[in-house]
Amino acid sequence: RGNGVALLLLLTAHAPAQGIHTGGAARSPSPHYLPCSTSPPSSLRRLPRASATAGHLFPPPALELRGGGPKKVKGPAPDVKSVLAVGSVCAAVLVLNEMGLLALVLRVTLTFALAVIFLLAGVNKTSPDFHRPTYLFLVNLFPECVDKVWRPLLTRSLDMCFSVACGFFSGFGAALGREGEGESETFKVTGSIAAKLTSAGLMRAVGLVEMWCAMFLLISLAGTGSRGHRVPLAEISNVVLLVLMAAATYTHMVLKDGHFIAPAALGMLLLLRLVTPPPKSAPLPSKGGMATRSGGALSPNPGKAGGSRGAGSR
Repeated sequence: RGNGVALLLLLTAHAPAQGIHTGGAARSPSPHYLPCSTSPPSSLRRLPRASATAGHLFPPPALELRGGGPKKVKGPAPDVKSVLAVGSVCAAVLVLNEMGLLALVLRVTLTFALAVIFLLAGVNKTSPDFHRPTYLFLVNLFPECVDKVWRPLLTRSLDMCFSVACGFFSGFGAALGREGEGESETFKVTGSIAAKLTSAGLMRAVGLVEMWCAMFLLISLAGTGSRGHRVPLAEISNVVLLVLMAAATYTHMVLKDGHFIAPAALGMLLLLRLVTPPPKSAPLPSKGGMATRSGGALSPNPGKAGGSRGAGSR
């Protein structure tokens, strides 16, 4: 019925083209004329059925009427083990924080873990027999670090320092082997000093520094460091290792070899250990037993306080 109504409207629209003209002679059918015997065109056959509502001959598609669309595909369910691990860590942090032991546990754990990591790293840089593949990897890595990063940086720094010194001391330039003027100014001493910077020497020096700093961190755990307190030697070692990790991160970012993630992560852990506050120590009682710690506050000695109250009552 809907297709018939549409066809009737189309024929009515084209009817003036087939009307009776002056002279009674019928003209040839218009190319737009569509006889009743002809089946409706394919465009009309593809039209949807008419809606029962007046004024809506061609309703919107059924998908829009239903308000539907492509359903969202649900992602995979999270791993149960990962959820349990994250939940356990969060619960442990909350419990330790309520007990006032979070700073203590964090400092001691970071101190021990970082000490072990840097001790192994230092041994790998100084001993070829500890872990041969790691040692060979470092041996092949350090020449590029020295030739492309640290030797040019050392040369520029020394030339700048010697140039400033020559401005204050007139005979200093001749003693250092000054050559050139302005931006092309160089010194022979700079070249001799930069030539002494070798990849093997730098690798061994970095390894020894890491080993000694790691041992100082471990030694601090044998004393008050095991209770979360700051030990000066351990804090100095922390700062030295932090500088080393910053230099390693800078080196790998200049080389663009993609190995900067490990030193950057270790540097963040060192910084976290450095800024973690130590636990507060309890105040010592004053001489003569006039004060004792009771509930976090200082209170008078109960013996003498009781004696004074007895004397007042008498």
